[in-house]
Amino acid sequence: MGRLKEIVHRHLEGMELMTRVFGDWPLPAIAEECAEAEISDVIEMIHTLNQARNAYMIEEPWDGDGADDYWRDMERYADLFGLLSEKWPRECLQIFHHTDSGVIFWAAIAYAKHPTRLAIEPLKNAIMSGQSNERALRAALRACERF
Repeated sequence: MGRLKEIVHRHLEGMELMTRVFGDWPLPAIAEECAEAEISDVIEMIHTLNQARNAYMIEEPWDGDGADDYWRDMERYADLFGLLSEKWPRECLQIFHHTDSGVIFWAAIAYAKHPTRLAIEPLKNAIMSGQSNERALRAALRACERF
């Protein structure tokens, strides 16, 4: 277990609530403080948020605003993962071993924004395995192949 929650909390501390909820987080500064141990924490946070959003959508299917809050946070953590993948490209490939297709989707989003040639084979394998997020995976694959 890493120190992800502590690092994020410290960087968000003192921010106004509306900025913390709807604004930009200082992701480069957070990533700078992260060590390799935080890679697993970020992956687990994406998984936890994805599961929470899925449960929320079953309980409150009419409430898109609440679902948007989860989506926004997953997007932030995917961006943070992308920044970490620039620091630890090989270590971050572990995300492709996750069993949650939502985590694989967010990996694709991250690699589309932060491409690396190292992700090409795992992306191809995810596509070949029939992942439900093929469109996002193909976009990430194109970005990584052009990198």
